[in-house]
Amino acid sequence: MRMALEGVKILELTVLINGPLGTALLGDMGAEVIRIEDLPGGDPARAHRLDGLPSPHPINYLMELQSRNKKSVGLDLRREGASEVVHRLVSGVDAFVSNLREATLKRWLLDYNTLAGINPGLVYALATGYGGQGPDADLPAQDYGVMARAGLLSVIGEPEAPPPPMGMVAVADHVGASMLAYGLMLALFHKERTGEGQKLYTSLLGGQIALQAMALQSYLITGEHPQNLSRKSMPNPLRNLYQTADGRWICLGMGWSDRFWAGFCRAIRREELIADSRFDWAGKRAENASALVSILDQVFATLSLNEWLSIMREHRLPSSSVNSYAELAQDPQVWENGYLTTVEHPVHGELKEVGLPVQLTRTPGRVRTPSPELGQHTEEVLVEMGGFGWDEITRLKERGVII
Repeated sequence: MRMALEGVKILELTVLINGPLGTALLGDMGAEVIRIEDLPGGDPARAHRLDGLPSPHPINYLMELQSRNKKSVGLDLRREGASEVVHRLVSGVDAFVSNLREATLKRWLLDYNTLAGINPGLVYALATGYGGQGPDADLPAQDYGVMARAGLLSVIGEPEAPPPPMGMVAVADHVGASMLAYGLMLALFHKERTGEGQKLYTSLLGGQIALQAMALQSYLITGEHPQNLSRKSMPNPLRNLYQTADGRWICLGMGWSDRFWAGFCRAIRREELIADSRFDWAGKRAENASALVSILDQVFATLSLNEWLSIMREHRLPSSSVNSYAELAQDPQVWENGYLTTVEHPVHGELKEVGLPVQLTRTPGRVRTPSPELGQHTEEVLVEMGGFGWDEITRLKERGVII
């Protein structure tokens, strides 16, 4: 079955998460993505976990995530002749993507003007930390620091508590990757219609602003900073977390609480609360939130999580368990929709992997191949895309330009 981006060719020179994950989203949908990895070690992700320490596990989870469905070319960009290799490859692709500094790319003769001179229809995408303009355009950036600068850490966590630490959920990198894929698709769509290439920028900072658009727009209009909320005094107690009799937690998600209030009270068998003057409409429930949360804490402590989920589903009340990753990985809903999937690895056999968030019925995407070894496709790509002869390839190897 044909894939949505079949025939699109992307050449990338990226490291770590934001850049390579963005192109992986297009590779999942059929784009041919050729990844240039700088020698000698290739992407630093090959040697490290997210915390920077060596990984004891034989399967590199980060490389699997961001390099699946790709080809790897090992190229020492500091050696004479390396830029000419890229120039020959770029002449036959639709897009060039990088998250390296513009000054570095210019030094290696891989800047937009140089590459667009070779391929005028080229889409040239730069995934940056803070954007292509402004006083901090060239500053180094990292996921957690961008979350802090963009205000995200100021609106999560308990009131009066310090900004919370973050674990492995690299929010800025992942949202930035989605913005990169979005920007590439817009530029590729324009190229498809007109033949025109262009330069585009995305950034971790811009992605974090987009992530918080609703809350930030509220601040821009009202001038009021969103309040950090405590579970014990949530203004809408029907959008809150409650511990059940077996020590688990249920998450209620009834945002427009007036719509659900009467049915919710009947479901929990507390019909007397429906007309209670402290709680009979959303404004009153906000005024008396602490009292209502205290009541609901006692109610939810009487039954197990599964019993409460059954009751909520029976009454069509939005709710969910608070799952661990182990539980998520066993959820049939995520497997049925392809949000988790498998791929066959030549060494490790069947691997479970994060799947695709979008399903197309006529041109579905899929994880076709696992992450390649460093330089696994160097010769193949240089011959098929760059028109290199074997004598040229031998000389490049002898000079240490490629592996």
